[in-house]
Amino acid sequence: MGLLPNAKCRTKVSTDFAVARNRLCFYQIPRIGVPETLSLSIFKNLFDSPLRLLFLKMEQKIKKKYDGLKEKYSLPDFDELNNEFEISTIEHEDFLLRQIRKKIADKINVMGEFLECLLSPDTAMANLYEYKAFDDNERKKIFELYKRLKVLEKLALELSLNHDDEKDAEFIKDVFSSWNKMRSEITSFIKKIKNFWENESTEEYKAGYFG
Repeated sequence: MGLLPNAKCRTKVSTDFAVARNRLCFYQIPRIGVPETLSLSIFKNLFDSPLRLLFLKMEQKIKKKYDGLKEKYSLPDFDELNNEFEISTIEHEDFLLRQIRKKIADKINVMGEFLECLLSPDTAMANLYEYKAFDDNERKKIFELYKRLKVLEKLALELSLNHDDEKDAEFIKDVFSSWNKMRSEITSFIKKIKNFWENESTEEYKAGYFG
């Protein structure tokens, strides 16, 4: 018997399957009693061509709606924004700017949590180990970026309580204009951690951690 996927893998398969199944329902294509436990690969083989057409159609609807909003609010190019925040995976074009803001906020939250672990690690060995990769000056740089992300995170939260397309559009533009620089900084931290894992002496760390 093959190994079962771990919890994260099962969640990913379940999420992808649910999205695909929901899109089938959205377009009123009959479901044929597909079981919940059906693997994504089998599901893909059964519905590959129809799904591609459905996803393409949905993406075209999202893009068409976005292009109208882009002209109205001077938003970034759809493909560039999509490349960073995967907005083509949004399922419905209703309240599109709100949904794009949520997509962006999700990514900001993930990056913020990553940086938080570098600044204030919990007792997990991996986090404690990665904390050692940076000196105090580098942690100051990490904290400055962390602060910028937290400001954006709280702004997104505030906007979620005050529905205003113009403010959502401003949020999207502000984040996008600074995202390349923030992404570059985060990438440099990730590379440093990766190199630390590859080059640091495991035996030396064990001695320091357990000794």
